[in-house]
Amino acid sequence: MGVTVFAVTLHLVRHALSADRPSWTLDDRLRPLADAGTRQAHLLAQTTRLDSDVRVVSSPARRCIDTVAPLARRIGVEVETDELLYENNGAAALPSLRAALRAAPNATVVACTHGDVLPALLGALVEEDRLHLPEQLRLVEACTWVIEHDNQGRATAAEYRAVTTA
Repeated sequence: MGVTVFAVTLHLVRHALSADRPSWTLDDRLRPLADAGTRQAHLLAQTTRLDSDVRVVSSPARRCIDTVAPLARRIGVEVETDELLYENNGAAALPSLRAALRAAPNATVVACTHGDVLPALLGALVEEDRLHLPEQLRLVEACTWVIEHDNQGRATAAEYRAVTTA
């Protein structure tokens, strides 16, 4: 039996801990990270290992952009935004994420989204690619689901990674 060689990787990130929604009175897209979320974002930047060309894509919500901005700075890329990664969009962003993965061989895409979108994206990968999730579906703030793809763009393996702060 041969070893599968993964061609592309997708890091699906849930935004870090943000300011309290009920007490936030401005546009929800402007809601920032809490202090603990800022620490999570910096830890995410320090601990995420990326071995190839990387694109960092985010929901346009400030809390998502601020979650991946330290990582983008570390690797020297800009954070791109995709409206389809915003709340209540379900798995609508999956086609654009797949296109980004196909755009370059050995690519890595880091995509930051919300607690309602992340399970929808994972569910679509389970349904469309028959991806097996090795663990229960965990969605804590600043978590990452690393999804490996084959050279046909089919999701083949998933690993859950949590970021914790003291």
